Amino acid sequence: MLDGMRKASENWMGRLVMALVMGFISLSFLIWGVGDIFRNFGSDNLAKVGAVSVTAENFRQAYAVQLQNLQRQMRQVITNQQARAAGVDQQVLGRLVADATLDNAVQKMGLAISDADIAKTILSDPAFAGANGKFDQMRFNEVLRDNGFSESTLVREQRNVYLRQQIIDAIAVDVTVPKVALEAVHRYRSESRDFDFITLTPDHIGPIGEPKDEDLASFFAARKASYRAPEYRRIILLDLNPETLATKMTVSDADAQADYEKTKAERYSTLETRDVEQIVFQDPALAKTASDKIKNGASFADVAKELKQSIVKLGMIDRSKIIDPKIADTAFALKANNVSDVIDGQFGHTLVHVGNVIAASIKPYNDVASDIKKSIALSRAQTEVKNARDKIEDERTSGKDLTQAAKSAGYDVRVIDAIDATGHDKAGQMVGGIDDPDNVLRAVFASDIGVDNDTLSQRNGGAIWFEISQVEPARDRPLDEVKPQVIAAWREDETARLLSSKAAEYVKDINEGKTIADIAKTSNTKIEHGSNVKRIDQQPYEAGMIVQVFNVGVGKAGSVAISGNKRIIFKITSSTVPALSDNDDVMKAIKPQLANQYSEDLLSEYLTKAQSDLGVTINQSVLRSALGSDE
Repeated sequence: MLDGMRKASENWMGRLVMALVMGFISLSFLIWGVGDIFRNFGSDNLAKVGAVSVTAENFRQAYAVQLQNLQRQMRQVITNQQARAAGVDQQVLGRLVADATLDNAVQKMGLAISDADIAKTILSDPAFAGANGKFDQMRFNEVLRDNGFSESTLVREQRNVYLRQQIIDAIAVDVTVPKVALEAVHRYRSESRDFDFITLTPDHIGPIGEPKDEDLASFFAARKASYRAPEYRRIILLDLNPETLATKMTVSDADAQADYEKTKAERYSTLETRDVEQIVFQDPALAKTASDKIKNGASFADVAKELKQSIVKLGMIDRSKIIDPKIADTAFALKANNVSDVIDGQFGHTLVHVGNVIAASIKPYNDVASDIKKSIALSRAQTEVKNARDKIEDERTSGKDLTQAAKSAGYDVRVIDAIDATGHDKAGQMVGGIDDPDNVLRAVFASDIGVDNDTLSQRNGGAIWFEISQVEPARDRPLDEVKPQVIAAWREDETARLLSSKAAEYVKDINEGKTIADIAKTSNTKIEHGSNVKRIDQQPYEAGMIVQVFNVGVGKAGSVAISGNKRIIFKITSSTVPALSDNDDVMKAIKPQLANQYSEDLLSEYLTKAQSDLGVTINQSVLRSALGSDE
């Protein structure tokens, strides 16, 4: 990780990534309790670590940049409330505290870096490079603006980053991974096992009878919460989906034909393309010589080779892709497999060779009529939804409820008598026919009876309105109401218990000297074999079974439950671990990952100890003010 951190700190955009990593590491200071020490130690000081303060402005700026970066990554607006719910504020605070911890060490050791060295790093930073690969002032200003920094602020932050990096490098750079750790990882990844096994099913224990009343009551009491009835809501829903409405619309051939004629050049035409290559000469005499040779029968490629000239292959392109108009006109006037005369082009004296030619084409109307009609119908449906939305909103504003407003606009609402937060009805069936059900249910269960709910907009231009007409609170169900389900669960539980008990007896017998063949005969099952089974490879066995197979010693037996209320009884017959090789490609890739983890642990331990020694104080009132929150 430290190598990655050093690389990250070499450019400004990369430092944002390093900052996030540092934030996660430094969250340890919140875990061991320093967050409980709150003092008013300055009107603008949000936090203090030893002699170094973190101001509210530091926090606001770092938080704003982090929030902006997240919004770019997610490509959506993230509110302050959403960011705080995701812990972004604590990540930023943790990173700033970690930075302050390292700054204390920098001050104590008297570390410094010259202005010349800082300037050199900025001028060579690829984040500020233009198209020519060199420092570009406009690009520099753009990056500063995007990240909310002035030039002086960037220089100061760049200096701090490099000084902190010196501390980090001294603590956890070039960590050597212990051989014992490599061997442990190698064994975990490479060990393979062979085993014999049999499968016990519910048939091996016979039918399960009816439970006694007291047993069933006890079973239900221990699992009462599992049978609790969720909150149900009766909702009135109006869902206008343009795609659904479009399927009910009829578009005439005349309308579709008119749209085709209007858009065929842009949407249904394929431009002529040609396979074009050229030789550009700076010497006109040499270009004339090449042209004469070609006219006398020499090939384009042979002339280029003879005169030691490069052939520039433009590939299969249309006219618009050729920059030089003279070259474009000539290339698209030549017949296939012909060479032009010498052209005085923008870049020199040029010979053009045209190979394969694919003529321009237009898809006939009949081939695209169906798609055109669907497109027109969808456009009309989107317009219909927009107009309906305006009318319904006007009606609701005038005091009408959703049912009345929808009827005025010519639509019927849908009434869902009962639905829970997961979208199921009282019979446990999923309620279908709801567009974007996750967002709808989230909004429904965040609202209440009588609330004037916002319209839910869909990406395809659709709109969803809803009202809540009744709320049935969650409640504990009595046993009599769910008795069939409880009996079924009791039987399943009893089956699993008896199978587990029988499997334990068989495992004990095997470990005491019986063979798995003896058990197979007793239980009337067949023996199966697992060969070359590894922990990490895809296997024809369930994950829990693989885990248990590697928890038992060679020559020993074990058992594990699998799906279908079945039980596997197995005996390990062999275990193989290949020798660890320095040439193992997998271990070569894992070794630096282990080194990164050790480096992270060292740095985390250092930060935790340093913060404990220095003392960390957080001014909660300033933090709340910086976040714009009273919480």
